[in-house]
Amino acid sequence: MTSAPEYRTPKQIYIDVTAACNLQCKFCPRPINVHEHMDFDLFTSIVDRAEKEMPQASILPWMNGEPFLHPRYTDMIRYVERTGMRSYITTNGMIWNRGLFELIVKENSCYQIMFSLDGLPDPWSRSIEAARPGSNRVEILGNIQDFRVMKINAGNHIDMGIKIVRRGQDWGEVERYVSHWLHVEGIDFVCVGDLLVEHNEESMRIFPCQYSDNEFMIIKYDGRITYCSYNDGMVNVKLESRDGLSKGGHRTRNQTGDLEELLRGGKTCPFYVKILFYL
Repeated sequence: MTSAPEYRTPKQIYIDVTAACNLQCKFCPRPINVHEHMDFDLFTSIVDRAEKEMPQASILPWMNGEPFLHPRYTDMIRYVERTGMRSYITTNGMIWNRGLFELIVKENSCYQIMFSLDGLPDPWSRSIEAARPGSNRVEILGNIQDFRVMKINAGNHIDMGIKIVRRGQDWGEVERYVSHWLHVEGIDFVCVGDLLVEHNEESMRIFPCQYSDNEFMIIKYDGRITYCSYNDGMVNVKLESRDGLSKGGHRTRNQTGDLEELLRGGKTCPFYVKILFYL
């Protein structure tokens, strides 16, 4: 008698609500010629099914695009809040969305928000613009400041973080970055991301893929489910609005063959790991 397959459920469900972005960051895997948004009905159907089948999971409504570009992003956050599922968001800080920010600080609609900024906010540093072409440091720093003040004035305890990804900056700048932001009132943590493009040493690996984490699911803007946000080949299902979620089967097969076969090339995966520096 064949036993029923054992399905795993993810702890985090990333929903890539848009493929559009207003920046052109170095090493970003986002297709530069794609600017589509996820359909709102598809988003709500994913959240509904996650609430029913995976209520313990966190909903992360962002991925490779800039989520604040989605015209209904505030509605999306409000919809997730309705379920009671945990959620946090990340933004590049270029867009001031008062309605969304007020929703966050007044109704605790998510437990964490991160602003991405890849350089020190000092005149001598060119990293902000060099690492993320299209960045306007005045707008980004102003939005970070305004949200920080909004959070403090509201007495809200949402975790507010600042994130930097190493894209060739001096090591000293990254160290000063961490120190700078951890001394700013209202900033709770700094997140440093390391691109793994050049970290291809295999001698200390347990698995072929350096980031062989099986505890998250990624659903792209067009409904495709992927195991890895940086490798679109790892796909086996495309969701349509109101269809049933695959119960973990997203991890067993993919369009290019067996998962084990795909992971053999994992040493070149550009996924970055996060190191959190808490106060």
